[in-house]
Amino acid sequence: MPINSRTRALLGFIDNQNLIMQNPTSFIIKKERGFLHLLRKNIVSMKEVRTNAEILVESALEKLKGKNLKRLSGEERHLTRSLVDIAYSYIERIKHSIASHHAQRLEAMALSGKLGGRVSPATLLSSSFQTYSTLLKVNHLQHKMQALDHQAEGATLFISGKGQVPWQRIAQLPLFDHLRRKVGYRFTYQGEEVFQTDLQLKLQQGYTYHHEGIVAYDPVRSCSILPYDKRDPQEWGNRHVLEIWTSIDYKESPLFVRGDHAYLVLKDNCGNLFGAGRFVRFLQTPDPYLLFPKEHRTYRKTEIPLDKETFDFFLKQIQKDKLKLNGIINKCIQYVYSLALMLGKNCTYYLKDLLQKRGIHIGTEISPPMILFKKLCPSSWWEPLTRGVARLKTTLPSPLAKGLYFFPPWYFCIVLFGTTRFFLNLALPSNLAYIKPMDLFDSVFRPWRVKMDHPLGLAAWQDEHSKIR
Repeated sequence: MPINSRTRALLGFIDNQNLIMQNPTSFIIKKERGFLHLLRKNIVSMKEVRTNAEILVESALEKLKGKNLKRLSGEERHLTRSLVDIAYSYIERIKHSIASHHAQRLEAMALSGKLGGRVSPATLLSSSFQTYSTLLKVNHLQHKMQALDHQAEGATLFISGKGQVPWQRIAQLPLFDHLRRKVGYRFTYQGEEVFQTDLQLKLQQGYTYHHEGIVAYDPVRSCSILPYDKRDPQEWGNRHVLEIWTSIDYKESPLFVRGDHAYLVLKDNCGNLFGAGRFVRFLQTPDPYLLFPKEHRTYRKTEIPLDKETFDFFLKQIQKDKLKLNGIINKCIQYVYSLALMLGKNCTYYLKDLLQKRGIHIGTEISPPMILFKKLCPSSWWEPLTRGVARLKTTLPSPLAKGLYFFPPWYFCIVLFGTTRFFLNLALPSNLAYIKPMDLFDSVFRPWRVKMDHPLGLAAWQDEHSKIR
C-alpha cells in the first residue's frame, strides 16, 4: 500500500516499504532533504548494499533521537517503530554479504535502534557488553523491548520490581545441577537472583518479559494471567475492548520463520492489556506473537467493544482453559497428536469457540487447498487467487460452483485432508478431538463442505469486518 502524506511527514519515507524487504538488491535508497527515496535500479556492488543499510539505520536512529516513545502519538510511535524494523530487517538480510567489520557495526547500530536509540553502538560493540548483547538477541529481548516502548538508558536491563538495572551491576554466576554439572547461569542484583539462563543464555522456563521487564512468570504453566502491557486507556476510549489478531506470513522472514497464527488481546478501562493464544499443545498468556517485530509479517486487528461482565467472563474462561488444556495437552507429545490438533482444534478454532460462548460469531473457515496453495506458491499469487475464487463463488450458479471442487488436484487435496483429520483425531482424548461424523462422507461426495478453521479464513473475515462497533 502506498505511503500517505502523513506518513511521509513523520517517517520521511515515500515509497512502498515492503519492496525493500522483498527485493533488497533491486533498489538504491537515496536520502534528500530528510526524505528517503527508492530508486528502481538494480544494485551492482556490495558497497551500494552497505550504503543502503547505513542510510536506513542512520535515519532510524535520527528519528529516535531525543524522543520518549511512550509520549508519542500512537501513529507516530507506530511509524517510528516501522522504520527501525525495516532497518533492522534489511541489515539481517545483507549482513553475510558484506565485510564482517561493517556487518558488526551496522548490527550494533540496528540493535541500538531496537533498544530505543539511547545505547550507543560503540557500547554494544565493546567486549565488556558482549554477554549483554548476546542475552538480548538469544531471547529476542530487543523486539520485546521495542514492542513495549522500553528505552534502555545505556546498557541496562528492565527487571520487574527493580526498574532499569545497569548491566555492570548484575552479577553472573554459574548454575549447577544435582550432579555438579554446569547447566547454566544465575544472574543476581544486590544479592538477589533476578533470572536464570541456560549455557546459551536463553532464559530458563519460568521467566518471561512483560511491561516491567524480565519477570518470574511462566506463560504456559503459571495459573494466573498477568497483563503483558499497560497503556493509557484513553487510546481505546476508556472502555473494555477485545482485539482479534491474525498474523500471516506472506513473505519470508529471516528472524521468525513461524506459521500463520490467530490470538486475542483483552484491554480493560484501567489500561491493562491481557493476551492469549493457543499453540498446538498449549494455551499461552500472553501470546508471544504480540511482541514480534511488526514489519516481518502481515497483521490484522479487529476491535470488539465489550461490557465489563463479558470482559470478566473471557478472562476467567481463558484462565480455566489454560489450567485444563495445558494439563492435558502437555502429555500429548507424540507427533500424531500435534498434527491432529493443528488440523482440528487449533489456534483459530479456540478463538472462535471462546467468542461463541458469549454469542460473538466470527468467520474462520477456509477450504484446505487454499492453505496448501498459500504455503507452496509465491505470495504474489495469493491475492489474485483469492479474488478469483471469490468472484467464481458469486457469479457461477451454485451447482456449477460446487462442481469445481471435483477438479482433480483440488478434490484430491480435500479428500486427503478430510480423511487425515478424521483418523488422526480419533487418537486424541474426546475433549480435544475434532471429529465430525460426516467428514469422510463429505470429503468424497460433498467436498465443498470440508473446511478448516485457519488464520487465513479469519483474516478474510477481518478484511470484510475491519471494525465491529
